[in-house]
Amino acid sequence: MSSPVRDDPSTGADDLPPIQSEALAHFQHYIEHLPYPHDHTGIDGRGDVVKFVCLEVLRNYWTAEKTHEVLRRNQGTSVSAETVRNEYLQIFSILCYISCPGRISYFTKNGYTDASLPFSWMDGHRAALPVEAQFWRRFDENKWRFWPMTFNTIIHQKIIELDRILPICSIELLSESDDSTVQKVLIYPCCWKRKATSNEVVFKTLRPHAKDLWTNETSVYNELANAYSSISNPAIPKFAISPNPFDYITEYLGSFTQPLPSDTVVQLPSSSTGRDTSLEIDMGPRNNYTIVLEYAPGGSLAEFCKENMAMIMSREPEAELDLWRHMFKIALGVGAMHRINSTHQDLKELNILYTGKPVAEHGKPCFKISDLGKAHLMRDGGELQNNGGNLANMAPECCEIHDVQHGQTAPHYTKAADIWALGCIFSEMLIRGRLGESGLDRYEKARIQEISTEGPSLRGTGYERGFHNGVKELDCVADFHQHALKGCRPDSCLHFISDLILKEMLVSCRDREANVMTLATRWKNRLGAGESAMPPVAGSLGPPPNSPPPPSHPDYPGPSGPYGPAPPMSEFSVLVEGEALSVPRIYSYLTKSRKIVSKDYLGLQRQLRGLGPRRHRILIDDSSSMAEVHIPVVQTACVIAKLVKYHAAPGTGVEVSFPTADPRVKIFWKTKKVDTYMRAHEFVSPKWRLGQLLNETVTELSTTIIPSEYPIGLYILTDGIFGEPPPDLRQQIKRLLDFANAPPPVGSIFLSVTIILFGNNETGAQKLYQLKSEIGAMVRLPSENPIHICRWNGSVADMLLGRLQAGSVEQSSVAVTLSGNIAAGNLTVPEG
Repeated sequence: MSSPVRDDPSTGADDLPPIQSEALAHFQHYIEHLPYPHDHTGIDGRGDVVKFVCLEVLRNYWTAEKTHEVLRRNQGTSVSAETVRNEYLQIFSILCYISCPGRISYFTKNGYTDASLPFSWMDGHRAALPVEAQFWRRFDENKWRFWPMTFNTIIHQKIIELDRILPICSIELLSESDDSTVQKVLIYPCCWKRKATSNEVVFKTLRPHAKDLWTNETSVYNELANAYSSISNPAIPKFAISPNPFDYITEYLGSFTQPLPSDTVVQLPSSSTGRDTSLEIDMGPRNNYTIVLEYAPGGSLAEFCKENMAMIMSREPEAELDLWRHMFKIALGVGAMHRINSTHQDLKELNILYTGKPVAEHGKPCFKISDLGKAHLMRDGGELQNNGGNLANMAPECCEIHDVQHGQTAPHYTKAADIWALGCIFSEMLIRGRLGESGLDRYEKARIQEISTEGPSLRGTGYERGFHNGVKELDCVADFHQHALKGCRPDSCLHFISDLILKEMLVSCRDREANVMTLATRWKNRLGAGESAMPPVAGSLGPPPNSPPPPSHPDYPGPSGPYGPAPPMSEFSVLVEGEALSVPRIYSYLTKSRKIVSKDYLGLQRQLRGLGPRRHRILIDDSSSMAEVHIPVVQTACVIAKLVKYHAAPGTGVEVSFPTADPRVKIFWKTKKVDTYMRAHEFVSPKWRLGQLLNETVTELSTTIIPSEYPIGLYILTDGIFGEPPPDLRQQIKRLLDFANAPPPVGSIFLSVTIILFGNNETGAQKLYQLKSEIGAMVRLPSENPIHICRWNGSVADMLLGRLQAGSVEQSSVAVTLSGNIAAGNLTVPEG
């Protein structure tokens, strides 16, 4: 990292005079010679060990007095020391380090807070800014030292820069393959803000050619995390005890991608000849792809069994029962994946981890499912696909050796295939426990021998260590179970387990179609009242195990239809044609779980579907003045959440946030969850700063979204009572326009900002309408104005379609401007 660079006259005639104060010299010396334990070093994208300064150190150093002393010596700086310490501390520290503290005025006037770092979006536009290129070069060289990676909440598929410093205290290689490396990493506590989890984590880093595995695994993990977080609001008592899927699956702590240096040699997977291949050619942009996961200190299930199985099986029956109690909890993790329409496809002993907790502790799971790289997430009614997982544990219907199918249908993968794989694991556990490691070896050799006789086409394909001959279970499986149970105590749970494996798990696909959660239910019922209940994972992911299955076909094409009689008409709500589709009217039917039948309503659905897929985020003003309109706000958010589903991007829910009270964004797939979540919220925050909120939101969206993501519509629900002057908000809208006119992908991620006004605050309304007019003068066409403002007194069609319903087709064809806005229209306040 370079040393501080002093101001010199060559930086420009309008540059601020050099500041050579004792305060600056002291700060620069302090940074260069940080005392223990603040002398942190991390690793950047080049693999270099570099120094960094965490925010905690800066907060301790920059007292109000020190900050005020530096600001006082700079003419033209009107910002207060408190504002700098709260919103601009990292930027201020960078400027002091390069002896340019007077430049803080530029950042404060434009609203560029610490949340705006690293200003990468300015690349290519700085020539038009009122600052010199030399200043920005110095700023860019030194900013990374003061802006290390911080782990606050889950960071999903975040793009970080080559120079961004990862605050790694220590690192240890756990395993390595052609596709990835797995390392145990200790993060500095000052940069690890996830209090509920340890800062000792795992970095699973996939190489450039394995990007698809990274995308696949993180998507499944994120779907699980969102499904749980959307119902886990501790303010709602019944959700406070909701089961967490990460009790049974290794916890997902984030994912990011970082560019490789241009001179990096890319290691390709081993070729068919077994030789590693390295190519120094131009392969375009290349990144490493990292997943941050919970660390399980006990190793894999295979390691656990080798070290502990003999000891456990030699103890009292209770020890044997404890082990299998935890084994059946693995089914809950598989069930959590199935409930988000995902399959694991690579279940094996190496992909089940031991947490290190004593097996005798009933309440804490000992084993967790890991490695979701081969998992498949089914979206939009599509079909599950075979991602080529572990062949030895693969079900017969997934076998891709067509000539062993004996005329059956083509290979296909279903959720039932995970039950087969789980049965393989349980079977080997039972044999190992009764016959030891030598017995397990004989079991494998017997399967290989039978396959070579009955399924010759499977030899040399990777299936030869499996449990089937391409059609059905091998005979030797039942034979070995029977042999292993000889001499077993009559009261042993192994009799029941063997019966479950042979009759419900290692059976034909049709007999495995039952929900995987029935395995845990069977185990619970077998134990009786002494076993604690095993609830389904994440109530929002599906019905409980004992509930009747949903209908196979939810749509009824005719009065009766080929899939059974249509629901009685009492389940539908018929709206009067021509009657306004107001928020209270639609909301009243949403709460009754009825289907709305109306030409206007169905026509609105068709129009929304024609807009193309988008993401939607609802930002809610949670200041105390909004308490008076709590119910209208709840109804509005629910109606928006319901209707935007008709043009939501695949795999996305509606994002909802109360930014002042809780910066975390909640993601919902069910309107009912939005209703419950919002009704539990209390509007007690002070006046909110809409400009700061918009600045932070734009920064977050622009730095965490993968370039292929869909456009975004922001809905802001407020009463117009802001804690800031209009210029603050104006600068953020101008910044939004800068994003819109930037080259893709940045210029393609924003769609519109819709402000829905509640209450009767005419002053706030006038300021916002004036702001909209001013922004309108900055764009080429009225249709490109990103701001739409509406009051709470109109129709839902206006709210969701806005100016698009005027039929301007060409609006949606502009790629780098904020065109085709979805505007929130005018809504109606319910009486009372």
